[in-house]
Amino acid sequence: MIAKNVKVLLVCFFSIVFMSTTASADTSSGYYDTPTINGYNYSFTSEVWLRYPTTGHTIEAVGFVKANTGVPAGYMGVQARLFDQSGTMKTSSSMAYNENDGNINNYAYSPRLTSKGVYYSQTKAAFYYGSGYTSYVGYRSPNQTFSNTESGISVKNSKDIEELLSKTQYSLNSNGETFGSALSANTIGVEPELISAEGTNGVKGYIRSEDLAPKVSSIDEAIKQTGKNGDIRKIPLYDVEGKKNIGEFEVVTNYEVKDEAK
Repeated sequence: MIAKNVKVLLVCFFSIVFMSTTASADTSSGYYDTPTINGYNYSFTSEVWLRYPTTGHTIEAVGFVKANTGVPAGYMGVQARLFDQSGTMKTSSSMAYNENDGNINNYAYSPRLTSKGVYYSQTKAAFYYGSGYTSYVGYRSPNQTFSNTESGISVKNSKDIEELLSKTQYSLNSNGETFGSALSANTIGVEPELISAEGTNGVKGYIRSEDLAPKVSSIDEAIKQTGKNGDIRKIPLYDVEGKKNIGEFEVVTNYEVKDEAK
């Protein structure tokens, strides 16, 4: 309990220190450590950043992955995803793979929001194992309050979140497809086929997991799918049956790779 309290206090301290800058990593999950994959080890976090431009404050999810040493191009991918307190995905980056040999760190940034509320992030990462990719859903960040009057971190969850964290299986629609919040992936073991999300029109529905992060089998496919910063890929937002199109969800490419250790 003391260690947890110290961690929260440190995060709050750094938030205050960076308040005058354009961005701050206001809250972060612990590192999710992978097993050895094709000779490399990786760790990644789920972070929530606040930015303070003169045009108004914003909030975003940041996914950060680091390797134990420099890796070949296309070996590690990261996707930043921001959720609200109902477990609904609000924004997401593309799955961004490192583009150069020798990269150690890879950052992905979700689109920024100005809507006030309570949010958390949960990163998805993918790694090349020699003949394809294996993916992991990381630990979620603590809750981050975002409003005009306060900006705070909380470990207390809403009733919806507690229910999602206790789920052991997803619900099925009439087509036999699983649906629900991506938050339950850690307890169930896999993501649902239909992930609860909010479209650009403000309507809540479901996006297909395969649309959000399409599977790739080669390094060339992975790097091509990453695209360039600023690219926007629009995917369908469906009803719970996964048939009726009720809107769109934007997946935006915004990433940064670095060679130095964080």
